[in-house]
Amino acid sequence: MIYGCAPEKGSLVDSAQIRKSTWKEHRASPIIVQGPPGAWNEYRADTGGSLLYFQRRWHLYHSGEDVAGVNRIGVHLSSGENLAGPWLTAKENPLLGPGSPKTWDDMQVAHPSVFVYKGELWMYYGGFDGTTWRIGLAKSRDGVIWQKIAGNPVFGPGKSGAWDAAGVGHPSVIHDGSRFVLAFRGWAEGEVDIHSRIGIATSADGLKWTRLPGNPVLGYGRSGNWDAYGLLAPRLWIEAGTYYLNYSGKDARTRMSSIGHAYAAELGAWTKSPNNPMIDHTKIRYHEVEWATPMKLEKNWFLFATAYFDGGVTTLWEKNRQ
Repeated sequence: MIYGCAPEKGSLVDSAQIRKSTWKEHRASPIIVQGPPGAWNEYRADTGGSLLYFQRRWHLYHSGEDVAGVNRIGVHLSSGENLAGPWLTAKENPLLGPGSPKTWDDMQVAHPSVFVYKGELWMYYGGFDGTTWRIGLAKSRDGVIWQKIAGNPVFGPGKSGAWDAAGVGHPSVIHDGSRFVLAFRGWAEGEVDIHSRIGIATSADGLKWTRLPGNPVLGYGRSGNWDAYGLLAPRLWIEAGTYYLNYSGKDARTRMSSIGHAYAAELGAWTKSPNNPMIDHTKIRYHEVEWATPMKLEKNWFLFATAYFDGGVTTLWEKNRQ
């Protein structure tokens, strides 16, 4: 069992097909929309999600944003096993909120990465104190009541002058059978956060992390390319010894996000798909699209992605049949 983007049901079989595929929006999409007035996700229903099959139903953990600009983390549950829904909001939402005053995450919590490890649910998430984004960990037995660990944050910015010295976030964590692997975005001092790149860190226990010496492993595309300005929102998984990663890229002209893909036999040597972008923001009805979580059920490939128009929604994409 590989823990991370791969949930406990369904499969990621022949993931190499991802980079050879074209995608269309599913007829049921968007599957999660903004909440009612006053709700924790009234402005943006989804600002980054993580899919898990748990207790005989799908759980889509995601952050949402209220009209005051505060992000919190909640979950939507499938009414059956159909990925198209309908999806039901948990009555306990939001499940995870900002910390107490003067703590590292007292302003925002967002962008969860959730998986089951040794019978317990682990959630890595981004936290913000008004100045700096860092990464923390919360744990749960039932998927509803979450406890932030005492040692948070577990991962912070790099040293002054490093490529990720200003902030880190957008965690995507797996256990590859021998170690935890974290994909994250980081940005340099003096830069805005969307001018970010993607790095990798590893850990024996999920708490103490070591950055790869070759970071960032995914950098800006060439001038004029779809990902020339920023790379963010990684979604990491492993299959048959190969690592795969969906990510968002921003072009320099519009600074809007499209979805791309990369793969690696070794964590320090990634190849961007020659068919990138997988989903081009200039060819869809949304301004931009991020957080592409893959899933294969039976013979069909799907992507769950956050899309933005007037607000953020969760969209469902399916592979075009050849």
